[in-house]
Amino acid sequence: MAVHIAYPERRVLLLDAELADRFVDTWSDSDLVGEIGPQLSCSEAEDLASLLTVCGAPETAGGWLRSHARSDTDPDDLHVHLRQAGLDEFGSREES
Repeated sequence: MAVHIAYPERRVLLLDAELADRFVDTWSDSDLVGEIGPQLSCSEAEDLASLLTVCGAPETAGGWLRSHARSDTDPDDLHVHLRQAGLDEFGSREES
């Protein structure tokens, strides 16, 4: 886990529920997920999915991982096991 230089110890944050809901609403747009997901690195997709899950949107988090997985084509890629589900849900990158 990356630790911010200014905060060397792990932090627990309280998040305003309204802010969390707006965050989820913003990042739940299916067009955004389909367009941006394949452009994310594995760590970026994982971090976004983790935040969405903490904010109460595990289904949206899974969508981001599946969309991202469309770009994981090497058998050693972290999300390659989700690639077909991402293609089924979002189509190929060329179709996006």
